[in-house]
Amino acid sequence: MCYGTFVRVTLRRVKLTRPSGLTLLAGALLLLMPALAVLQFRWVGQVSDAEHDRMKRNVEIAATLFHGSFDDEIRRALFTLPVGAPTVREAAWDRYAQRYDDWTGGPHPGIVKNVYLVDAESGGLGPQKWNEDERTFERIPWPAVLEPWRNDFAKALADFNSNPNSNPARSVGLNWEPATTKRRKVFTRNCSVGTM
Repeated sequence: MCYGTFVRVTLRRVKLTRPSGLTLLAGALLLLMPALAVLQFRWVGQVSDAEHDRMKRNVEIAATLFHGSFDDEIRRALFTLPVGAPTVREAAWDRYAQRYDDWTGGPHPGIVKNVYLVDAESGGLGPQKWNEDERTFERIPWPAVLEPWRNDFAKALADFNSNPNSNPARSVGLNWEPATTKRRKVFTRNCSVGTM
């Protein structure tokens, strides 16, 4: 055995063929796909962030509009629905009915469930509730919704009886107008505003 110099070596010819267009296209796509995936991921992230910002702005605008609209309705209720002293003194329920009709003709009359009037007749407090069908206030037993303020009404009446020229209702948070007749003192509280 001799491993030495080769005098003659014959190598077979290797024929290189040019790759087909389809192979070149597949190779190019194989290189481009990861780059496109990264670009798409970033683009989707940017679109998602922009959509999130847009939705957040829309919610903030809607909340601001709702807040303003709700405040306007509460103001409208507090302006339109209180029963004035002259109305009670004269029992001019038709005058109040017109105000109530103006309220119910507005955009959201359902925000107020009931209108109550508390007056002092025959030495005691008595609640009344607006009856829309009869267009008058009707005497009712103390409703549960007014019970938390019953002592406030009693204190305002006691303060008024001790000093009729003062406005004791302000000290207990009542809207009070001097609607005193020989037999009746009237106190109102805007406590029925809101959904109940």
